[in-house]
Amino acid sequence: MRVRLAFLLTALAACTEPPSDRMFFTYDDRRLLCAFAIDDYLVGTNWDHLQARIDDAVAERWVVNVYAHSPGVTIDPKTLDRAFSMFDAAGLEYLTYPDLEASDEPRPAVAFGFDDDGVDTWTQIRPLLQRHRARVTFFVTRFDTFTADQRAQLRALADDGHAIESHTLHHVEAATYEGGAQAYYDEEVAPEIEHLRAGGYSPESFAYPYGSRTEETDAAIGPHVRFMRTTPGGCPYP
Repeated sequence: MRVRLAFLLTALAACTEPPSDRMFFTYDDRRLLCAFAIDDYLVGTNWDHLQARIDDAVAERWVVNVYAHSPGVTIDPKTLDRAFSMFDAAGLEYLTYPDLEASDEPRPAVAFGFDDDGVDTWTQIRPLLQRHRARVTFFVTRFDTFTADQRAQLRALADDGHAIESHTLHHVEAATYEGGAQAYYDEEVAPEIEHLRAGGYSPESFAYPYGSRTEETDAAIGPHVRFMRTTPGGCPYP
């Protein structure tokens, strides 16, 4: 009986523990943010996990950070539609990374990002985004290689109210970059930011390719951006 009582007390304590804030913007001064992907090309989306994070966002008035890559390539558009329907059902506001302000009144929201250079596939889901009234953030790499048509597509997405941010010049890892952290900023991060600025955008945030980061790369990049975004594998928070 004592063993059973001890087990029940332990289980109750676990249930009452506050949720982890690893994958959220919590309206504090944290500038390194962690996000999780829902791409389903390798394994199916864990809907229970997504719903649990949505529930945490509602309960704690946090912003949950989620991302994907290329609709129709790395993620089925039906998966995106279902995920956005879950955000809608929970009443989450859609915030872009420029919208995130520590001084704002906390409210439950989702910061959804698309990574890389799949602007053609992003354009294909414009009707889906419009149907959900979703504003998202596109973390762009290799902008200097975009054709005139691809640049026009990205501009149309920006005109829809989406944010355009940086994801490095060549999509290479930071933690193993030859030359070290400062060289990574000088050769990969800064040039992509400048290309985007020359294209008429105002990038303020940066997403690490593969989530690969170190404290040294954070120190080199941090003074030049508002937010850095990593993935669960690169997330330093418990």
